[in-house]
Amino acid sequence: ERAAKRPMPGLVAALLLNMGWSAAVSALGDITCQRMEQNYKPVKMKEEEEDGPLAVAQAQPFVVDWGRLKRYTLSPGIDGGIQSFLFYNTVVPSLFPHGPTTLMTLLKMLVVDLLIFNPYAMAETIIANSLLAKKDWNYILSKLKTDLPGYTLAQLPLWGPIMAVVYTSVPIAYQVVVIKAWGYLDKILASFYVNKVPTLHARQSSPGTTVKPDPFGDMILTTEKLEANRDVDAPDAHVDKDET
Repeated sequence: ERAAKRPMPGLVAALLLNMGWSAAVSALGDITCQRMEQNYKPVKMKEEEEDGPLAVAQAQPFVVDWGRLKRYTLSPGIDGGIQSFLFYNTVVPSLFPHGPTTLMTLLKMLVVDLLIFNPYAMAETIIANSLLAKKDWNYILSKLKTDLPGYTLAQLPLWGPIMAVVYTSVPIAYQVVVIKAWGYLDKILASFYVNKVPTLHARQSSPGTTVKPDPFGDMILTTEKLEANRDVDAPDAHVDKDET
């Protein structure tokens, strides 16, 4: 046995602790991602357009999208804590009861983790966040087609070395805690993929228009907030532009 069976009160306490830790890491990751998005978008817009009002948008203070933060704290925060607890404490020990005894076994563990569990968890997060944001299923399917494969490939260089070390060096009782600590970086990456508008949906929403490829994607709500702030803080500039 790789891990001794814990009594039920201990399991419940460990589960609750993991849920809280996962929610905190997810919230911190999303706030970091929001700040990065807001810092990037005004600079990009300023390069594309040189109108005066964009200088006002660039000077805007960081504003948290609380609706997005709440959704991301619920999923992958709380529900992700449950999933990871069950996966690393029941599924992995059941499939690999003796641990990574050989290199081939370690590679199998990484495949199950990175190419099966992580994409499943990300798909659930995309669906949950989209439904909570009242998006339709066309939008959700577009994200699953474009952003799920993108995230799956992007997380491999991050999680591959980390999980190899975790599986070979960290006792199973502490694996989830260690994974969640490193997961802060993953939560930033996942928040980006969860909250950006999928390319297919953007094209379908604007028939007859040309969509420029953007490696950073179009951020949900972030650009809208910048536009709203620009309209409120610089109404005269818009009026002058319209009049001319």
